[in-house]
Amino acid sequence: MTGTGVAVETAGEVLILRACADSRAAARTTADVLPGGPERTAVLSTPAITGRADLFAWLAQVLTEHLGGSAGGVTLVTLGQYTAPATVIDRAQELADWIGQEVVVPVPALAADSSHPATWILCKPGRAAHPVPDAPAGAVWMTPAGHTLVLATGFTEDGRPAPAR
Repeated sequence: MTGTGVAVETAGEVLILRACADSRAAARTTADVLPGGPERTAVLSTPAITGRADLFAWLAQVLTEHLGGSAGGVTLVTLGQYTAPATVIDRAQELADWIGQEVVVPVPALAADSSHPATWILCKPGRAAHPVPDAPAGAVWMTPAGHTLVLATGFTEDGRPAPAR
């Protein structure tokens, strides 16, 4: 999907959302180090996309179009900074309710220069959002660009991260 200055593509089991001006190779390299799994699809957004004011409304359309309920849920790997960080949890909860699937989102977004580690928030349709407990040992990936991503894409029924693979 292009045409609006945005490219939506897959790399393995990861859905990549990037501005057409962003490096395709860099986005794919980052996507390649993300864990995949049948329970949850990783959705990587580059800083230009993460910074969109309409990010979550746009995500509802993109996820419906490109995943169509095929995943058990999504883990948003949002690089950069949100335009309205104070509303991210509410918007992610609305997204989970809209698509009818669990959404895991980092707050704040994953910025290379951030001194604050992200808290991963689990949003389940029709239920209150809550922080995901600490990621298990081994769920840390270093990207080739030197970013550290702490992710858990598999979760147990009670929302705890599944053991790293």
